[in-house]
Amino acid sequence: MPMQFYVDPQIPKDVTYFTVQYTLYDVTAAAQKVAEAQAQASE
Repeated sequence: MPMQFYVDPQIPKDVTYFTVQYTLYDVTAAAQKVAEAQAQASE
């Protein structure tokens, strides 16, 4: 799964490294419900 992070070009010059932290959640069931609702709405 590709991810993209944006680092502000105005970051202070004395910052030499930083840590990126993220959490992934399984939203398969919720996405399926949305897809089903959209399919019913388009009928």
